[in-house]
Amino acid sequence: MVIHAGSRRKVFAVGATFLLVTAGMYGLFIAGVFSTLSYVGYLRSVQVAVAALALGFAAINIKDYWAFKRGFSLTIGDAHKPKLYKQMRSVMAARGSTLAMIGTTAAMALGVTLVELPCTAGFPVIWSGIVSGQVTSTGFAGLLGVYMLVYLLDELLVFSTVVVTLKVSRFEEKHGRILKLIGGMVMLALGVGMLVAPDAMNSLSGSLIIFAAAALGTLVMMGLHSLWQQRQQQASA
Repeated sequence: MVIHAGSRRKVFAVGATFLLVTAGMYGLFIAGVFSTLSYVGYLRSVQVAVAALALGFAAINIKDYWAFKRGFSLTIGDAHKPKLYKQMRSVMAARGSTLAMIGTTAAMALGVTLVELPCTAGFPVIWSGIVSGQVTSTGFAGLLGVYMLVYLLDELLVFSTVVVTLKVSRFEEKHGRILKLIGGMVMLALGVGMLVAPDAMNSLSGSLIIFAAAALGTLVMMGLHSLWQQRQQQASA
């Protein structure tokens, strides 16, 4: 969409507006979750519920790696895409005016966030549950800034490349599946950690063990999937 803006200045205006609006909405959601869990997050029943949510999101994301968009999936549904495409066309129709492009881009970003948020709610709820009993509101604000930087890192990388080159590479299904698997394995490790060793994330060593387990699980799952594909190809040959 930003490529068709026609100039780097308009590319920057459209891209920056989209990222700021989506990040702002996402940040507000996380702040609301943190505020709620700050009052009740110390209860073991709440911790178990958050862990169960993590395991549920993990199972769906890992399933999507093996069977992308088959059955229930935490991806933007095809039914929502025509409306999103219509909003994109409205941005392009307003490209003669930078201010109009910014306004329509902000409206589109708001709509995308509302559609996307249920698909991505797992991580902020889990993360807020981990930090709610450990930091003050001031400390949380700093951590939220770091969280949002990581959250936007991939989009900032793609956007910066577009601004510099005015070219874009398409995000393929295989990339999406791998990201689904990584996210699923991280949530699986966090969910199990919250159930078995809820204090593990309070130390650097415990955190490293959990994320190392997620990384190892991702590699094992990718290896198994590769073997499965080879056997499928051999069976069909």
